[in-house]
Amino acid sequence: MPRLLGTDHPLRRARAGNHIEVSLYRRSDPNGSTRQNAIEPDVKGAFTTLIVRNEPSDRLCATGAIVIDGTRVAAGEPLCT
Repeated sequence: MPRLLGTDHPLRRARAGNHIEVSLYRRSDPNGSTRQNAIEPDVKGAFTTLIVRNEPSDRLCATGAIVIDGTRVAAGEPLCT
């Protein structure tokens, strides 16, 4: 049987402005026109649309963070292919 979250658990306090942030970009052009950012409120995951690699050597990077009760926690260093 799944364990239910208590009423004080962060995932239950969705109305507090909690959200997930994610960015996907080309390693060679982190602020270019193909960069994609998503901010999804009150969810457990976020997605961006597909970035097509022009060459097999194209590298992509992703960054992300969660915000709970106004406190932003970044995922750390970008993950790059």
